[in-house]
Amino acid sequence: MGFARKRSADEARAGGSRPERTFPKKEYPKKEYSKKDGGEQKAKKTPLIFEPRPDWYATALPELPVSTSAQPPAQRLVDEIYDYAYNLLESENTNYAANNNSASSSHKFLSTIMASGTLEDKISALTLLVQESPLHNTKAFETLLGLARKKSRNQALMAVAAIKDLLGQGDVL
Repeated sequence: MGFARKRSADEARAGGSRPERTFPKKEYPKKEYSKKDGGEQKAKKTPLIFEPRPDWYATALPELPVSTSAQPPAQRLVDEIYDYAYNLLESENTNYAANNNSASSSHKFLSTIMASGTLEDKISALTLLVQESPLHNTKAFETLLGLARKKSRNQALMAVAAIKDLLGQGDVL
């Protein structure tokens, strides 16, 4: 037994039933899916600058030229380099997320846990992501820091314990 919408005054005067609504049909471009991958569309893999690894700080870097000038660089130059480095880190994180979040079942499982798990499960999943590649999962680390700032004592203590375990082992720094 469903409830019908009341007719408007114009409909009542006309004596007829409601006019049938028609919506224009939108046409979407056809996407081609290969049968090998189960019909899923694969994202283009963008190469990462740094290989995802827990000991990101041990990556071999090229030698930098040493300045013989005793004067510090201009503040404008320092700001430009900072902005460049920040944008580079953001693009590296975005590329990593695009390449890996849909790639493995473990990443899908972790994203499911973070979306609908308990608080303990979310903190554990965030900790695992940070341990996997701290350089590429800065958002997960920032989320842990945000949980540590919560006013709820239980949430804050659980997040602080997870951060203590991450930083105490020397894996992240």
